Amino acid sequence: MENYPYVCIVGAPRSGTTILGDVLSQHPDIGHLFEPYFIWDHHYGPLENDIRTSDMATPEIATWIRREFGIFLRKSGRKMLLDKSPFSSFRIPFVNKVFPNGKFIHLVRDGREVSLSTFRKWLERNDYTAYGNYHKFIWEVYDKLRKRPYLRTRLLAILYELRFNFRLKLKNFYAGYYDGKPGWGVRYPGFEKDMKSYTLLQFNALQWLHSVAQIEKDLAVIPDTRKLTIRYEDFLLEPGQTVSKILSYIDLPESDSVDIGRVKTEYKKTREISNEQLEEIVPLIRGKLADLGYI
Repeated sequence: MENYPYVCIVGAPRSGTTILGDVLSQHPDIGHLFEPYFIWDHHYGPLENDIRTSDMATPEIATWIRREFGIFLRKSGRKMLLDKSPFSSFRIPFVNKVFPNGKFIHLVRDGREVSLSTFRKWLERNDYTAYGNYHKFIWEVYDKLRKRPYLRTRLLAILYELRFNFRLKLKNFYAGYYDGKPGWGVRYPGFEKDMKSYTLLQFNALQWLHSVAQIEKDLAVIPDTRKLTIRYEDFLLEPGQTVSKILSYIDLPESDSVDIGRVKTEYKKTREISNEQLEEIVPLIRGKLADLGYI
């Protein structure tokens, strides 16, 4: 099963890619595998940053990736593969090499809200990376495994974590992508220096900035017929219209099984950022916010 249609949702972490993927996955023709980093990085593991270039997708690696996704799709009984992962923000050329006819959906969200959401997520990750909170770690492992259907994908995920992220230490037992230090989200080139030079919230804002800039740069060479940009805010306000637009773009019919009710719940959860926090991050990302029409 090598020639199945492929769709990739890209966006900075905390931009709403998860809820968009969940909503689209209800379509009877779509097979959605939640954040399959253990397939994309199976041969490399976490490198010094999240950039993946097209030359890294050798014919052997590309064939292996397509085969594993194909096995998942066959088991699901669906026709189209939907792939969602924040790390795809920095590996579009790699993904494009593996799926040269694939389509991309770029989900854009206000960088101010993304920064605050990332900041909160980062603090949650602190508990088991820095302080050895086994209970929270076990819960997150369970949560990730239950989102990966079928024994094969669960084993691939477990083996990946054991190979690259687990350490035999009472504390800092989870190496993660920040070498055992508290951390969450994408690692752009030069992120280590910025982590030392800026506050955590400012660094989270830079994660958004670099993610969006990298996506725009890499999508620029993708034909217009294979890319679509969606605003998270539009998705929240008009979920039905947004989903219809996406289904038309990926050549799938409308389906009553796609329930947009959860989107309204997500809208109520949106939190406002304080004036102090705005003063902290806006100077760093003002230009891109303006380019995107947010200020």
